[in-house]
Amino acid sequence: MWRQRVKKFLDNPILILTFLRTNLYWRHIADTKSKDYLNYKFLSGAQTITAITETDRSIIRIGDGTFGYLFGSSIYFNNWQFRYNRAFAKKLETVLKDGQDSNTLFCFPHTFITKSNEQFIHEGIAHEWPIWIAAKVILKKFLRTDKQYGDALAFHPKYNPHIDFAAIKNYLDTKHIIIITSNIERFTDIKLGKSTTLIEGPSSDAWQVYEELTQKGLAVVTEKNLPANEVLFMISAAEAAKVMVYDLAVLGYTAWDTGQFFDLAAKEIGSLAR
Repeated sequence: MWRQRVKKFLDNPILILTFLRTNLYWRHIADTKSKDYLNYKFLSGAQTITAITETDRSIIRIGDGTFGYLFGSSIYFNNWQFRYNRAFAKKLETVLKDGQDSNTLFCFPHTFITKSNEQFIHEGIAHEWPIWIAAKVILKKFLRTDKQYGDALAFHPKYNPHIDFAAIKNYLDTKHIIIITSNIERFTDIKLGKSTTLIEGPSSDAWQVYEELTQKGLAVVTEKNLPANEVLFMISAAEAAKVMVYDLAVLGYTAWDTGQFFDLAAKEIGSLAR
């Protein structure tokens, strides 16, 4: 953990300001800010799945890594990384602020953000509360009272144990699926929907090639002459996926920012494919 923290400060020395602000000020006001979010409309995980499968909407999922990235922090996990890039961070922030009028459901981890420190302690996960300090303070700047928001953990079986895989399968059966992710050899035997196309992305730092990956996906649509309303992009590329989904939604396509869904629900996805 400390080795990763040092890497983050080396990637962006200005991050020290966020570190100091978080620990000296934000941690003392975070829980008072979280009460503000009770005035916004958030769907449960199950409702989120229903919303995107029944209304053919794109989905962008925002998590703790996203908030950290907006404040200058790279993301490191084991041997994987998504290093901070100021220009891309600005692009990501623009998507979150200005992208909500597209046919996209923006999803946030509201169940964590609205919990107080006492609730984290009561649930035996007190060590997780500091992760959400920044989110509690800044999330409000990205929300609108006239909008409805989904659950960022909708694809995570641990937090949404009743994922309706049957509904997902019925929806996928109407689509030509284009999967953009790393290590696509994991899916060589999987066939979803009307057709399945795999596009290899980098294992780390997908922000460097997100435009190229988007163009590769669009090239598949053109080459195969796929009707736009029958295409579904399923993208796993960390924060780059959020910008890619937005760009595709603006062009009239449906895209899902799936995150770790392919890994967390690998068995179920295999069953869908069969």
